Amino acid sequence: WLKPNTNIFVDLVNTVGSLYQIFFMSIVVSATKPFICFSHPNNSGSSVVDTPSILCFEDEAHTALAVIGILSLFLVPVPFLALTVYGIVQYPTLVKGGTGTGGKIQLMSFRFMYFRFVPSCYYYSIVLLLRGLALCLVPVVVRNDIGLQIFVMGIIVATSVVVQQSLQPWRLASTNILDAVMSVIMLMLLFLGALVSDVTASMDSIRILGSLLAGVFVLIVLVGITVGMYLRFQPTPYYHMFICHHKGHAAAQARLMKVLLQR
Repeated sequence: WLKPNTNIFVDLVNTVGSLYQIFFMSIVVSATKPFICFSHPNNSGSSVVDTPSILCFEDEAHTALAVIGILSLFLVPVPFLALTVYGIVQYPTLVKGGTGTGGKIQLMSFRFMYFRFVPSCYYYSIVLLLRGLALCLVPVVVRNDIGLQIFVMGIIVATSVVVQQSLQPWRLASTNILDAVMSVIMLMLLFLGALVSDVTASMDSIRILGSLLAGVFVLIVLVGITVGMYLRFQPTPYYHMFICHHKGHAAAQARLMKVLLQR
């Protein structure tokens, strides 16, 4: 029932790695739940959101939950993230046939990191993991300000859309479009959640973030105008045909020139 030349170890690593990628965010969310707290009125302490009867950093129960959460992070998500970084860093060497037979086995074992993306974006799996990790850590880092949490999550998702559309990392064009559409739907769900919930936002946060966004917008406009004026008064030379000296393309360019001249 096994195919010829099947390597059980390679298939096992790819299967487990794919499952880790699927459940990565769920594991991180479960491990960080003890650190998601809300403040009591009059700043009289804080409680765990899922279990308000447990006081954050005061009860022994919370200490036990925090220890379990930290151990869970360092036993599952952190090692997997480190392994992914290692596989991404080693990819160019492994593709070139480095480290001998062991390198080939490593390349095939890390296939779950690369096979969904175009060769130029072999590293994109780490981008997806970091995006998921950032979304999971927003409620931990930003507390007592639901409006700011929604804003930060929106920035993370919007940035991922810009990066994804710029790189076009997926092998299929339809997958790139589907990824962008799903991210836009996620943004809409965030906006709908803000509309239907009793969101309380800090005016100081709104003031700071509004000023920051306005400054970034003005900066982008000024950079665009400056680049446009530079290109207008200092245009780059245009060539109908340019034969480069790059070894990887020179032969093809010379062959094309020969075919055109023979017509």
